[in-house]
Amino acid sequence: DLGDKLHGCRPRARCGSLTCPKCARAFQKAKTAAQQTVILDLQKNRARKHLVFVSIIPKGMTYPPGSFSRIDIIKANRWLKDTLKPVGKRPILGSVDFGWESRRGGNYLQLHWHLAFWTSNPDNLEEKLKSLFQRAKKYERHIDVEVARDHGFLPYLNKVIKLPDLLRRNQTHLPELFLALDHIEPLDL
Repeated sequence: DLGDKLHGCRPRARCGSLTCPKCARAFQKAKTAAQQTVILDLQKNRARKHLVFVSIIPKGMTYPPGSFSRIDIIKANRWLKDTLKPVGKRPILGSVDFGWESRRGGNYLQLHWHLAFWTSNPDNLEEKLKSLFQRAKKYERHIDVEVARDHGFLPYLNKVIKLPDLLRRNQTHLPELFLALDHIEPLDL
């Protein structure tokens, strides 16, 4: 059924599936354009603040093969929003992402977020985030905060998954991943 859905995707009648390369790219481009507009609007009132690109990788949100259908993006986003409350109220733009990992003696999907928001002190923000999102191992890089020099990071922020990398490294789990992605609404990401 999914194959038929993807095969029938046309420019005037898009299938809307996150597994469709054409539709996923269209969603990525649309979100990137919208976020650029929002950033420009919000920057006017934030002249003394830095726009930062933040990656948050909570190690507890991993999905081994056979469990991809249990991924609940809405619940995960709600968890992230609740966890970020101590950082303070501020506009946050971002997207959830899936990374295929081959570590810790197995293969799994790692759910993580790429976000953009403003701060007057990027180092202080990074320390606050590290206190909220504890690492599982000593040298683990679970939080990364980088000052954005331009808006070039936005397409990466909205990519959902590095499909070419997954095609090279592990094709055996693609059918299960595609079925899971097909059931996720693009705007939930």
